[in-house]
Order: sequence, then structure tokens, then C-alpha cells
Amino acid sequence: MGQQQVKKLLELALLAGQIMCESQAESYRVEDTMNKILSLSQAAFAVGCSFSTNLLAIIDDPKFESGAFVGVKRITSHSNNLNKIGQVTRITDYFVQGQLDIDQTYTLLLNIRSGRNLYNPNRMALGIWGMTFCFTFLFDGGPFEGLTAAINGLVLALLFLAANRFNFGAFFTNVIQASVVTLLPHLFQMYLWPDLASGTVVIASLMPLVPGTPFTTAVRDLFHEDFIAGSSRLVEALLTAGSLALGSIIAFLILEGVFI
Repeated sequence: MGQQQVKKLLELALLAGQIMCESQAESYRVEDTMNKILSLSQAAFAVGCSFSTNLLAIIDDPKFESGAFVGVKRITSHSNNLNKIGQVTRITDYFVQGQLDIDQTYTLLLNIRSGRNLYNPNRMALGIWGMTFCFTFLFDGGPFEGLTAAINGLVLALLFLAANRFNFGAFFTNVIQASVVTLLPHLFQMYLWPDLASGTVVIASLMPLVPGTPFTTAVRDLFHEDFIAGSSRLVEALLTAGSLALGSIIAFLILEGVFI
């Protein structure tokens, strides 16, 4: 394999790893995909490393006259997207098996990264509303709790669409969303339905915001002894959980200051 092809192989591995990292894939899965690609160089030393927020790929061999090929990628955004992870895995497997050439694979990966998500924001907002409504009954809520959760879910969905459109920061968005969905059920309880189990509605409304996937991914990385990647993902999950807690605290402080 010529050195120009080796360089393309390095860029391909970094692109595949970047898409998977941005889609919240586990580090060991990212490294496995990158190393499959890099191994095709048949170089004496070829390795890819994922640190959740950074990617590193190295290809080196004594026969390389210009020295080793090294690539680094900075991961600046994360979003849960299992569909993209599956697509990248499938395409890279086709490439490793020889069913696609390097240029075809690179083009397909670029299309995946720049392509639209499987579900548009409106569908995701509908899913948020549905989760809020259904979790209420899962936590033994009644008709009044269900009605309140439906209103709460609608407000939460609208806040999600606004944050998605205006690109608000994740921490700020979580604080606002948690404050609103904590405040509304208590206001309904005070003014409309005194017997309303407001706590049940609040918990159900917060469930779509809980960072379950990042936390699970962090634990899986830690169990695979990827301590750097696992720790960074765990901090991310805890920061999200902390922002939700802060939002709820702000709502309770507002209620205490206004009504007590």
C-alpha cells in the first residue's frame, strides 16, 4: 500500500471514530472500528485510541521514508444516535471485507455525518410528550396526574423545540426545563386540584431529561478499564443531572418565596 493510501486510511479511521464518538458510542467500540480500518495498512504499528473528547490514530512502519502518520481529532459535540453508530459499523465492515473501496467508504461516512437524524425535532418533541405522559401512569398516577403530565409534557416539548432552534447551551436549557416542569404541577395543585400528586408528575416530567445513555456508556467504559473516557462521560452525565437538580431547586425556591 502506498503512503498516500496509508494517509487516506488514517483519515478514514478518524472520520469513522469521530462520528461514533459524537453519537455517544462506547470507547472500546470506537477503538475496535478504528483499529479494523488501520490494520489494513499492514504497517508494523497501527493503533487508534478514543478518549471521548479526543481521538488519536497512528500508523508507523520502518519502510515509511517520511516518518509516521499521526492524526488527532477533537470531539466538540455529543448526541445520542444509535442509528449512526450502526451505520458506521456496517459500512466499515463492508470496507474491511473488501466490498467497498476507500473513496466510496469515505464518501458514505461523510454523508452519514452531514445527514439528517433519523427523527426530526418535531418527532423527538412528540416522543418527549409521550414519555412524560406514560411515565406518570407507570408511577401510579391517576387521571388528574395524567392530564397535568400531558400539559407538562407539551410545555417540555415546546422548550425542547425552542432550545433546538436557537441553539441554547445544554446546561442552561436543562435548568430552565427542570424549573418549569417542577413549578407547573405545584401550581396546579395549589389552584386547581389540591389532591394532585404533584411529585409523581414532576418525576415523570424529568424522566425524558435524565442522562441515562451517557451514564450507561460511562459505566461500560469503566468496566472495560477505559478510565479516561469513562470518567469524562461520567462527569458529563453528572453535570446534566446536576443541572436538572438545580432547576428543581430554583422552582422550589420560587414557590417558597411566593407562597410561604
